[in-house]
Amino acid sequence: MSIFSAFNLESSPDGFSVEELIPQLPETSAEVAALKTRIRDNDLAYGTLVAEDFRSLAFIGLLQPSYDIDDNQLRDDVEHLVETTRAAGYEVYASGLPMTRSYIALHMGTDMRRFLPYGIIIMILLLAISFRSWMGVFLPLMIVIMSILWTFGFMAVFGIKFTFVAMLIPVMLIAIANDYGIHIIARYFESIRSDPQIPKRERIIEVMRSLGMPIFLAGITTIVGFLSLLSHVLVDARKVAVMASFGIFVAFILSLGVIPAAILLLRIPRVVENGNQDRRFDGFLRGWVNFFTRNARWVLSGSVIVLIIIGLGIPKIVVDTDPNHYYKVHDPVRVNNEKIGELFGGSTQLSVMVEGDIKSPEILNEMITLSEFIESHRSVSNVMSIADMITRMNEAFHGGDSTYRVIPENRNLVAQYLLLYSFSGDASDLDRYVDYDYEKAQIIVRIDRVSTTEINDLINDIEAYVDEHHDRSVFTAVTGFATIMGILIHLLVIGQTWSLAISVCMVFIITALIFRSIKGGLVASVPLSMAMVLVFGLMGYAKIELNAATAMLSSIMVGVGVDYTIHFLWHLRESIREGLDLEEAIQMTMLHSGKGIIYNALSVLVGFSVLLLSTFLPITFFGFLIVFSIGMCLFGALAILPALVVLTRPRFLLDAIPEKGA
Repeated sequence: MSIFSAFNLESSPDGFSVEELIPQLPETSAEVAALKTRIRDNDLAYGTLVAEDFRSLAFIGLLQPSYDIDDNQLRDDVEHLVETTRAAGYEVYASGLPMTRSYIALHMGTDMRRFLPYGIIIMILLLAISFRSWMGVFLPLMIVIMSILWTFGFMAVFGIKFTFVAMLIPVMLIAIANDYGIHIIARYFESIRSDPQIPKRERIIEVMRSLGMPIFLAGITTIVGFLSLLSHVLVDARKVAVMASFGIFVAFILSLGVIPAAILLLRIPRVVENGNQDRRFDGFLRGWVNFFTRNARWVLSGSVIVLIIIGLGIPKIVVDTDPNHYYKVHDPVRVNNEKIGELFGGSTQLSVMVEGDIKSPEILNEMITLSEFIESHRSVSNVMSIADMITRMNEAFHGGDSTYRVIPENRNLVAQYLLLYSFSGDASDLDRYVDYDYEKAQIIVRIDRVSTTEINDLINDIEAYVDEHHDRSVFTAVTGFATIMGILIHLLVIGQTWSLAISVCMVFIITALIFRSIKGGLVASVPLSMAMVLVFGLMGYAKIELNAATAMLSSIMVGVGVDYTIHFLWHLRESIREGLDLEEAIQMTMLHSGKGIIYNALSVLVGFSVLLLSTFLPITFFGFLIVFSIGMCLFGALAILPALVVLTRPRFLLDAIPEKGA
């Protein structure tokens, strides 16, 4: 569709005739002025096919159903078509859902080429700095690579497509799959520094005995966190749940089996064998834990105040699935979509389905009434239906008298107008408005905004208006891709709420069972709950949208963040059982397990930090929020938790203190 295929309804001796909007190209200024007048008088073209300032034209391609379209081929064909026009010095903008889908797939490939190598390089650097040995680098990295390969193989075997959200999987595995290996190696190296005389086999058995249960529990809670996404309404989120859980399970099994075997075969690194102590790091950890335990009341009071202030941002969270917001402001895809929306009322539309005798004046008048209501909505730029075409035919039939721009009172007259139109025009012009038998029609609504919040408001308003003023058996549905985008808002909120509730409940149950104490489950949940409030409050204040990517945030945060709490509390209880008092046990836990927790958290932080390089804004924001949330979980486990334990002195820990003389 363009002004070169558009038509005018003009009065004629026979009633009216269908004429080309541009019968010939204008050559003089007078002809140009006359053409502008014809276009202004044609509301099917003015503002829709020609911009109101007459400086831009729109060419609209009406496509076959999307499953018949190769998006990439369509994009290439469009780019080829406009190449000559662009080369002649004209500005050309191309947009639409198939184009956007194609560019998303194109940019996914770009992101993947960045994420994997950069993520692995950053991980190698972190492991090298943390352990200062090739063993500390090679073994966790081997587990990461194997888990990624197994997961990709799993996807291939079961035919799982690699989608927009699924490209997070390798990054997740780079960040998470080495966690168990890092804990094992950190404890192994710490054991050698503490007592170098123990035989290697006995040392490995002792390390695995002390770490086996907390690693098992950390693995279970991580997998449970991801599997909570199975309750999500988004199919992609459920796919991520299955694939990430599989990859983490593989990493868990390999870490417990392969790494101890490899340690047994490999020689002890010289930097560890020589007894090199990390005195500065140990001094920092002692000072850290002393500060937070000695100032426990102030720390917890200040934390509550900060939580309340930031938590007030949670109601400000914006839920949106606008594809334009996948791209940065100056990205060509976003520029194209917004430019066409600005000039021609957008490239997004929805339809109201109408069923019945479409030639009936009663139904046609109801279509006009509903159209007028829809057009009054602020996000609607244009509304068209077969009823609008009938009113124009009636006006043209009566010599262009605007008082006749109404639906005829007689059904036979409507039928005659349509017959007359078929004689002088192309009857297929009406195909987009009504079917051949005139039993089904659609009201086409063009939207100048693609904010799913506003689309959802529009859909709800239409549905409510139809229920109140019209027959639901006539206006049967509001449909189209825009409605899917609108419904996604509701589904995202439901999915986020359920996955969050399920993951938190499961973590509470697991930790309560671990420590055989409800209070133990509550204490273990405190750092995680604080991190959630901070993250979602930050999203509200910073206007970071809840979308397909960030909707998975809570489940990942729960699955990964609770590991630090489990390790800290488990080893704290073990230290108390060895006869240390609470303050001494906290210091010993920080010096031994604290290092593994910190190395583990840093590996997650740097692993997810590569998402900041994404071309997609949701992925970039997701990366930032994960880094922030894991940082908060780490702070909660190593700062808030010691302060809370010292202040509350929970029985599930203190009951582990052996009696004097025992």
